Amino acid sequence: MGRVALMRGPIVYTLESIDNSAPVRDLMLPENSRLVLEHRADLLGGVTVIKGQAWVSDPGNWANALYLIGGEIPTPQPVEFTAIPYFAKTNSGPVDMLVWMREAEAQPARR
Repeated sequence: MGRVALMRGPIVYTLESIDNSAPVRDLMLPENSRLVLEHRADLLGGVTVIKGQAWVSDPGNWANALYLIGGEIPTPQPVEFTAIPYFAKTNSGPVDMLVWMREAEAQPARR
């Protein structure tokens, strides 16, 4: 599993915690994810964002444990994400930010 960055022409995109419901560091982008462009006139005088679906592992019963004993590994769940141009980052104050997303090799198997 590698990492991928989202680009549109010469513009690099980033994910910020303020725009996403899941922790950005936990997101995994499937190679077949459908990405959609959306112009946001309300953001910095108008920028185009990228929206799509990623996978996120619900930490569930890991509860900050180093090892999971006697439980199941959480099944990744689909979640919508929004990426903004890197030059527009942190326009909303301090946030978690991510440029290089983990790449999911395939859609996680359902149990």
